[in-house]
Amino acid sequence: MDQRHKILIVDDEPINIMLLERVLEKEYLVCTAKSGFEAIEIARQENPDLILLDVMMPNMDGFETCSRLKSISELRNIPVIFVTAKLDSDSQTHGLEIGAVDYIGKPINVPLTVTRIHNHMALKLHMDMLEYINNELDIKNRQLEALSRQDGLTGLANRRYFDEAIETELRRSAREGKPLSLCLCDIDLFKQYNDHYGHLVGDDCLRSIAAIMQRIFRRSGDTIARYGGEEFAIILPNTPFSMAVQLAETLRLQVQSEDMPQSISPEAPHLTISIGVVTLENTLGVSPEWLTGTADKALFESKHAGRNLVTARLIASGGSVTGNDVAG
Repeated sequence: MDQRHKILIVDDEPINIMLLERVLEKEYLVCTAKSGFEAIEIARQENPDLILLDVMMPNMDGFETCSRLKSISELRNIPVIFVTAKLDSDSQTHGLEIGAVDYIGKPINVPLTVTRIHNHMALKLHMDMLEYINNELDIKNRQLEALSRQDGLTGLANRRYFDEAIETELRRSAREGKPLSLCLCDIDLFKQYNDHYGHLVGDDCLRSIAAIMQRIFRRSGDTIARYGGEEFAIILPNTPFSMAVQLAETLRLQVQSEDMPQSISPEAPHLTISIGVVTLENTLGVSPEWLTGTADKALFESKHAGRNLVTARLIASGGSVTGNDVAG
């Protein structure tokens, strides 16, 4: 495959095309057009690195052709050099204002023309490389940003992402007047489990429970995060109390049915989780700290009552608190 850079020559006079083609064809791939309309079509097809454009052409002159090229997103960054005898100050100013990078006068001075083309081609290659590097940096920055908000072990959102998301959802809920629910989950006796079976098995356990959560909480607005250690948090926008309790109980039962064996407690032959659920009917004036603190108190009640339990609290619009416990 020919790796030479490509130049499009646009001129309605075949003799001018022939002269430039002979000068350039040893060093560059050359394609030609005899009108502005043809030039735009060939530019779309060939994506040249540089365009040499005559000004005085019938139907569509070089100025209009350049303007149209610059209006097309995939063509606007191709450098355009006018090759013309129309070298008065007003014409050159107009050409540069509409996007041309230089002028070459007719009759053509071959050494000067070749030098100018070399210079503009080098500049174009530098600009292309800079654009490529910037695009790559942008991709890497987005990847790093995503990784900075992701838990490396489970692939879930991390605490940083959770902290930002809970503030966002509180504001959205207050603005839209819709309920917001939060679940805090803790793997029962996980420290003892981790010490007994080792960190590799403990890591597998965390990944397994994360996968269960992802199967249950599948709405696009739901946020599942590793809150810290063996704790997980699930933000449920526009989720009423009854649905939040039902989802939490589904999660508890699903973890229990996975039958991940453990021998550190006589209470259950398999791992279990405890969950605290809070639903706010009105989030106006509620802080993230208050909401997570209230969910943490519900979680503590589940732990204190014997583990493998969902404790749920509904904070009604008037501030009254109701709740229920779902036993394991």
